[in-house]
Amino acid sequence: MIKRGILIMLCFAWFIKNAQAEIAPGLVDGHLKNCPGSPNCVNSEQDDIEPIAFGDLSADEAWQKLQQAISGEGGELKSVSGDYLWAIFKTPMLRFTDDVEARLDSGNRQIHLRSASRVGYSDFGVNRRRLESIKNRYQRLSKTADR
Repeated sequence: MIKRGILIMLCFAWFIKNAQAEIAPGLVDGHLKNCPGSPNCVNSEQDDIEPIAFGDLSADEAWQKLQQAISGEGGELKSVSGDYLWAIFKTPMLRFTDDVEARLDSGNRQIHLRSASRVGYSDFGVNRRRLESIKNRYQRLSKTADR
């Protein structure tokens, strides 16, 4: 009985490790990837959430504030290049990896966001709440910059 329990735990650990292999992040035709049909992904380019409008800030200032907001929310920036950003977040309990991506749209003075779980079907709203928290922190940082 104990051996079976250990075997099940080892299989579960192997599954979690392999199911969370790094994704191939990046833009598709200049836009964030579409979310799959599952509810564990949110994307401002698909009208799931509003993008960040950066108003009076320069595009560079807005991009820097977004990076600060992501780091402040516990994200680990993996890649920042030009108008694209990729960061990862680990869920508190089981340490699942979620990916956050952003695209700077200087022409429309906004930043598009995407947050997606690597595994599972439903995330119980975690990705949406994460992006809302990032947006709220961004707004606070932006107001501080205005003073």
